[in-house]
Amino acid sequence: MNLSEQRIVVTGGAGFLGQYVCRELVRRGVSE
Repeated sequence: MNLSEQRIVVTGGAGFLGQYVCRELVRRGVSE
């Protein structure tokens, strides 16, 4: 799945799971 051109909102990005999700999205090429 190509996420590089999608808009994704992560709520709770400061929590344990949110941090993991944010790091993984960045690793897969999703920019801020």
